[in-house]
Amino acid sequence: TRFLRDKDGNIAGLLGISSDISERKRVEEELRFEREQLLALFESIDEVIYVVDPESHEILFANKHLKDAFGKDLAGGICYRELQDLDEPCDFCTNEIILKDKDKPYTWEYHNPVLDRDYLITDRIIKWPDGRDVRFELAIDITERKRAEEKLKESEGRLRIAGKAAYDLIYEWDVETGHLEWFGDIDGMLGYEQGEISQSIEAWLKLIHPEDAGQLEDAVEFHRTSTEPIQYEYRVKHMDGSWRHWNDHGLPLLDENGRPYRWIGVCTDITERKLAEE
Repeated sequence: TRFLRDKDGNIAGLLGISSDISERKRVEEELRFEREQLLALFESIDEVIYVVDPESHEILFANKHLKDAFGKDLAGGICYRELQDLDEPCDFCTNEIILKDKDKPYTWEYHNPVLDRDYLITDRIIKWPDGRDVRFELAIDITERKRAEEKLKESEGRLRIAGKAAYDLIYEWDVETGHLEWFGDIDGMLGYEQGEISQSIEAWLKLIHPEDAGQLEDAVEFHRTSTEPIQYEYRVKHMDGSWRHWNDHGLPLLDENGRPYRWIGVCTDITERKLAEE
């Protein structure tokens, strides 16, 4: 807009040009609404969510859950500085992975040393309202689960040590896969080289005395669904051709439907006792 003047310099009129920006304003309003809706969704989820520009590493958004964890608003900061307390991009950054396949999420586990928490993380590329490709991260806190798993491992380790002191062997039988894992020197006890006995229920049955094999094959099928404790005596073949008498006891671990998915058992060589009885 400018003034029009006559030959004497007096204002004679006003010249103005106007443009219709209705469409631009409509688009801007749609983008603003879309962004507000997106951020409202992220805020409503009670897990860590943040959005980062993968090029600059700037945090574009951090939800309340993440703000509360760090005690401050992280938006505008650099992700590796704010979240990892590092001076350069993380060597475990997944940007390259998710940028290579933008339609595919990437899931991984990570222990954050700053918060001393364990997370199950899903990263993926999403479109930000301004059209940019940005990194979206959802991190679910699994710290308590991980600690419980560690305690379970420690407990299982102590039980195995105690079990090996009381019995010759401990085993775990995975009902679905047929995998049979032995804790103790089963190869040495039967005169075989280390690792020579395959860890499967089928391989184990091949070592059983023919007179006992039928009973144990039936027992295997029975205990795939039954919760009745395992309690059998049978003969197993030694490498030198002799037969060792074994006593086998086991109890099931049950799934949410009450069906056994794994059996934990112990075996004791009772050959000397059986020979004495004879």
